[in-house]
Amino acid sequence: MNESTMNNMEQRLDRLERENLRWRRIGFLVLVVIAAVVLMGQAKPSKVAKVIEAEEIIIRDKNKQIRVSISSLGIHVLNAEEVTSVFSDGITLGTRKLRLIVLSNTSTGPSLSLVDRQGNIRALLGASLEMTGTGAVTRRAESSLTLFDQKGEVIWRAP
Repeated sequence: MNESTMNNMEQRLDRLERENLRWRRIGFLVLVVIAAVVLMGQAKPSKVAKVIEAEEIIIRDKNKQIRVSISSLGIHVLNAEEVTSVFSDGITLGTRKLRLIVLSNTSTGPSLSLVDRQGNIRALLGASLEMTGTGAVTRRAESSLTLFDQKGEVIWRAP
């Protein structure tokens, strides 16, 4: 082989080595980009939800007993002996045997009620609507006090 052929082959070999190095670098960069995309897709989602949307949320204890209920009607907190409820128009406090209901934002006005275990109002202090024996509805004043029997019949009222 003559010297010009050797030089020509040497130049071709150098050019091939540069092209090979360039393709290796391009392949490495493509591999890094693919790995980055895969790893970014595997990122864990945030553990804290920004918004919870539901009609009702119920929290139960380990015995599956309802302890807190949150709904559009209000918030109810229950334990073994007491019931506490917070509504948009008032608060209910008490035990499973007797409850005290404080209503402040009703259409008739503020009132305070004592309710028995069956949910019957036994005493009502404050504004209320009452149906008379003739079927007419009368509005009781905020200063009125009414006591009821077990059947819901009025047993005493003032004024």
